[in-house]
Amino acid sequence: MRLARVGLHLFYGAATVAAVYPFVTHDRRRRLKQRWSQRLLEIHYGLTPAEARVVRSLLGGLRVQTAAQELHLSPETVRKHLKHAMRKLDVSTQAQMVQVIASGPGR
Repeated sequence: MRLARVGLHLFYGAATVAAVYPFVTHDRRRRLKQRWSQRLLEIHYGLTPAEARVVRSLLGGLRVQTAAQELHLSPETVRKHLKHAMRKLDVSTQAQMVQVIASGPGR
């Protein structure tokens, strides 16, 4: 497991990100959580970084068009990444994808 360095303290994983010391700004905590979440998708589900970013955007409730704008990609590229991610997760709908990811890895 990779260690993230914050100030002079090292910590493991997302569970401790919320309890990081006061000298870490809210924005920094948010970015650490986001990176951890993306990394979890990459590790546990075998997604590429691009696929994980698209999946995270859609899990956050964004539509394909909005995700494309925020990620500075074309809607076709977002759909392509989504299609590949869904194939890796062995699902056929976005609703199933959300269900698989919400249930956690290995379930």
